Amino acid sequence: MAAQMPSNLLLYEKDNNLLLKALRENPEYTKILDRAVDMNLIVLVPATVTLEAMKITTDFVQSHLITTNPVKTSQFVSVNGVRGLFSSMRDSLTVLSPPPQGEAFDFFRQPADLFAGNSKLYEEDSSHLQTNNVHLLRESDVDIGEHRGLPFILISEPLCYPGCLWHPEVAVADVPVEAQGDSPGTAVADDQMASDIAQPSVPRRIRDFLNIFGNTNGTPGGDSALVPEETMKGEAPAGGASVLTYRDFLDKLRQPAATDVVNAMKNFIESFLKKAQQPEQHRKVRQFLDQMEDMIYKHVLWEGCTEDEMENAREGLEKLLMTRIHSRAFKPEPEYADQDASVHKRLNTIQFVTLDHLDIAPNLHNDVSHLLAQKELQKINHYKAPRDKMVCILNCCKVISNLLTHAREGQPYGADEFLPLLIYITLKANPEDLHSNIHYITNYRHPSKLAAEAGYFFTQLVSAVHFLETMEATSLSIDPEEFKRNIAEAESGVSQQQPSSSVAENVEGPGPKENDLSPSNQSITISNGAMECLMRSYRYVGLEANEVRVGDVPELLSDYKTLVEVLKHIIEERGQGNL
Repeated sequence: MAAQMPSNLLLYEKDNNLLLKALRENPEYTKILDRAVDMNLIVLVPATVTLEAMKITTDFVQSHLITTNPVKTSQFVSVNGVRGLFSSMRDSLTVLSPPPQGEAFDFFRQPADLFAGNSKLYEEDSSHLQTNNVHLLRESDVDIGEHRGLPFILISEPLCYPGCLWHPEVAVADVPVEAQGDSPGTAVADDQMASDIAQPSVPRRIRDFLNIFGNTNGTPGGDSALVPEETMKGEAPAGGASVLTYRDFLDKLRQPAATDVVNAMKNFIESFLKKAQQPEQHRKVRQFLDQMEDMIYKHVLWEGCTEDEMENAREGLEKLLMTRIHSRAFKPEPEYADQDASVHKRLNTIQFVTLDHLDIAPNLHNDVSHLLAQKELQKINHYKAPRDKMVCILNCCKVISNLLTHAREGQPYGADEFLPLLIYITLKANPEDLHSNIHYITNYRHPSKLAAEAGYFFTQLVSAVHFLETMEATSLSIDPEEFKRNIAEAESGVSQQQPSSSVAENVEGPGPKENDLSPSNQSITISNGAMECLMRSYRYVGLEANEVRVGDVPELLSDYKTLVEVLKHIIEERGQGNL
C-alpha cells in the first residue's frame, strides 16, 4: 500500500519529487552540485505531477539549476545557459532565451561574470521567442547529500525553451516500422497511429492542484490525482517508486524491434474499421488483446521485465487500440443513442430531487465538493480509452469519499452513506452518453480491472444510474403528490424549483461549451475559471502562516474574493442570511 500523502505539499515534494530524487541518486548530477554550490545555486523543482511523463536527463537537470544576478536578482541563468526573469512579485518567472547554440557556455565562474555584457538578453524585445511563464508555488531549502539547506523553489511546471526535448511542441519521432509479411500496406503506420504514438505530453501547471483530494482513508493516494490521458497506473507504488506511464509504453513501440507489435495492431485496427458492425464484437477485441498480451510476454523488448512493466504494457495495448477503434466501438448501434437520450431526459426531469429527499445528512451538504465531484464525472465523455473513463469515475468517487471521511472525522463509512451521495452527484452532473459509457467500459475494459476499488466504484455508479432510472416517490423522502406534481411540471416544460443545495454562479468569461459544468436545463453553472480558483485555493489549506510567501498574497486575495462571491450566490439561492 502506498504511503499516505502528507497534507503539506511542500513536505511531500521534498520526499517524493522525481527531480530531487535524481539529484540525490545520480553521481553525475551530484558532481554538478559540487561544482556549483558555491555560486548561490538555486534548484527549480517542477511539481511531481508535471514530471510523471518526463525523463530526467542531464539537459533537464542543468536547465533547472540556476543562479541569480547579484546586482539584479530578478535575472537568472541556468547551468547550461538558459536565461530568464523572475516577476517583480516573485510569484512567476519567464524563460527569455534557450542555451547558446554552437558555442561553449561556462557556468562555473563568478556570478557577476555570467551576467556582465549580457544585459541586452534581459532587456531586448523577446516577443519572437516562445516564452514560457511558470508559477512559483513554494520557496524553501532541501538537503541533497552533503549539500545541506540548498535553496529550492517549487514551480508549477518544467522550464521549457524551443528545441528542448520536453517542450510541448517538440515533435516526437514516429514509430520506426519496417515492411514485413505479405501486406505492403503495413510497412508504415498510418498518420493517426503515428499521432497516437508521437503525442507530446507536458502537463498543464494547474494539474498539481489535483492532489488536494489526497489519501485520507488508507487507500492509495495516487488515484485522486490521476491525469487520465497520461497516467497508466491506477495506484501509486509503494516506497515512492516512479510510476510507469503510457509514454513509457509508446517509447518501447518506437524501437525497431517492436515492428511486429505495431504491424499486428495496425492490421487489426484496419480490419476492425472496415468491417460492418457485428454482434458481440467486443469479444473479438478482447480476444485480440489477450493474444497481444501473450505476444508481449514472449517479446524480446519485454524480456526480464517486472510485473509493473508487464502491467503497463497491458494497459498501453488496451489504450492504444481502443483510442483508434473508438469511433466504431462506442455507440455501435443506433439504439445506444436513443437510450442515452432517454437517460439524459429522465435525469433532467427529476432535477427537483434534493439532498433531503435522499436522506443525506446535513454535514454532507458541501456545495464545493459536490461541484468538484460533478466536474470529474462529466469528464467521462472527453476520453476514449475505457481505463481513462474509469479514472473519471474513480476521481469523482474519491471526492465523495474524501467528503465522507472528513465528515466522519476519519471513521469508516458504509455504502448506505456513499451511494446516496453518488446518486445525487450523478443526477446533478447528468453527463452525456451515460448509458453508452457504462456499456463501453463493461464491454472493453479488461475484466480483471472491473474489480478492486476502481471496479467497486464503477459498480456503485451503475447502481446509482439504475436507481435514478427506476426511482419512484416511495424511493425518496417526499410526499407522493409533490413527486407527481414535479414530474408533471418537468415533463410539460415548466421551470423547476431550484434544489436547495445548488450553486447559481456564473463568473465572467464563458469557457468552451464542452467544459461547462451543467447541462442546459440544470441550475448549477460555474465557469472554468471559477472552478480552477476553487481547486487552487485548497493548496494553502495544509500550510502554516510562516510558509505563506509575500508573493502568494495577491493570489490569495483574488481567490478569497471569488469564493466570497460563490458563497453569496449560495446564500441568495437558499434565501437565507447564513449557511
